[in-house]
Amino acid sequence: MRIGKRRYIDETIEVTAERGLENVTVRRIAGKAGVSEAALYRHFEGKDDLVNESFLTIDKEVSELFLESFYANSYTGKDFEETLRLVWNDVFSFMLKEKSKTLFLIRYRFSSLFTDEVRKKRLINSERFTPVCRALAEKLGGSEEYYRNYAISYIFEVTILFSEKILLGRLAYSKELEDSLWQFLLNIIKNFSEDVVLNG
Repeated sequence: MRIGKRRYIDETIEVTAERGLENVTVRRIAGKAGVSEAALYRHFEGKDDLVNESFLTIDKEVSELFLESFYANSYTGKDFEETLRLVWNDVFSFMLKEKSKTLFLIRYRFSSLFTDEVRKKRLINSERFTPVCRALAEKLGGSEEYYRNYAISYIFEVTILFSEKILLGRLAYSKELEDSLWQFLLNIIKNFSEDVVLNG
């Protein structure tokens, strides 16, 4: 039986979410997929390659959602902060609904596998984010580089951390919590942007 790369990635995400990255092995993933290790090696060089590609796949999924939501909500006469809130809500909702993917992301991002080489391959570093970064800079102040290199990643990082706490039962979800988290993120972004503008 031949299966596609995505099946191995999905199994890797599930194992990582349930048992941690240290329990991901080529043998375990091949076994869960019902194939031989040799079959998995036709697609991946080994465990690190499999886990890195799993991260880039899910990270791209979240980044695509961010972009789609931004363009769907932008330039429609809404207040810009309201647009950002709608975009962020889409990402936050995804993370709360996709428990395995969110737990995988957090475990990966705080592992030694999340290297500069992997960071450079992320969709967030592509030219597709340039208009978003430009719009953020125009509306909130600061530079495009600040939004590309700091702000968008920061929003993702904090959102993932809070999502993990909710998914693991360490925080109870409420609308008040969601509102407070968004206000916290918005204040950080705006205050840092103002510092960038003032101190040029």
